[in-house]
Amino acid sequence: MLRQIFGTWGLGLLAALIGVAGATAAWPTLDLGLTDLVRRLAGGGFMPDGGWLSPLYRHMQAGQYAVIAGAALLGLLAWWRGGRWLGLDARRAAFVVLSFALGPGLIVEAGFKDHWGRARPREVVAYGGQATFTPWWQRADQCVRNCSMPSGHAATAFTTLSLALLLPAGWRRRGAVAALAFGLVTGGMRMVQGGHFASDVALAGLICVAVVLALARLMRVR
Repeated sequence: MLRQIFGTWGLGLLAALIGVAGATAAWPTLDLGLTDLVRRLAGGGFMPDGGWLSPLYRHMQAGQYAVIAGAALLGLLAWWRGGRWLGLDARRAAFVVLSFALGPGLIVEAGFKDHWGRARPREVVAYGGQATFTPWWQRADQCVRNCSMPSGHAATAFTTLSLALLLPAGWRRRGAVAALAFGLVTGGMRMVQGGHFASDVALAGLICVAVVLALARLMRVR
């Protein structure tokens, strides 16, 4: 099933996410090493404004709400008409809405970010802050709310996989790879800003891809 959806390139990106999550769990300081690498590539420090990617950062949440609202509206119209509206029926619309609501919304934002307590890279002592660095698997007390683990922006980007699965069969695999790449680029941007560690991005991707695939199976999205 995974090969059919993602193809070789997509499976490679998924393997990279799993590898980063596993490696940083076994060797937590690898997160700091990867952050050091990103800082060097960015010119020796964090870029709080995000550079040329800053519009993506600023508008990501608004985009998520627009997708949810748009899918919900089209789903209601399709349900009212008893068929499809602009190619989307009520079941597929519900699939998109639930993917964003459960993945980035309930699990990432409400479930982890306000309760896991992991400080962001720019807040830890190693990079001039006052908080203690902690591995991603350890619940901490270094942050009160909207904390580092997982990355909310990356989670939203990875969840565009739900849209890719609605594409015509010939485009679905390309769309799935593009969704994973979008998540990685967004996560990289947040690392450049000092907002997240590599493991935060990897966990966001694994959580949201799992949610989308589980919903697609349960709701029989083909």
